Amino acid sequence: MAIPLKDTLLAPYATNWQTRIATGYATFGLSSADASAFAAVYTPYIDAWTELVAARNAGIFSKEQTANKTTAKNAMLLKLRELYSFVQSSLDVSDGNKELLGVKVRSYAPTPSQDPGQGFPFC
Repeated sequence: MAIPLKDTLLAPYATNWQTRIATGYATFGLSSADASAFAAVYTPYIDAWTELVAARNAGIFSKEQTANKTTAKNAMLLKLRELYSFVQSSLDVSDGNKELLGVKVRSYAPTPSQDPGQGFPFC
């Protein structure tokens, strides 16, 4: 799964990351600094998103709230993409743990090789 961009999908996706890495960061090949850095951008995004949803449910449409949410979202996405790439490329993180975070597991199947008898003809 790729990182969702739509807020209704991104908020639960990011919450899953926050919940899992807050206490089990090493399981995913991350450091406590990585977990703290993510929390530092996750919390403002979730707060801004929650505030925006509550306001819209009350019939309030604020450009300022939308801008705050977008700014926080962009900051979080930068860190999330960095951590996602790290976890995805890590050979030390199990495929199951990658899936727990919603990280697409790459297939490392061997590349087919050409039969030596079928090389390019010499001129």
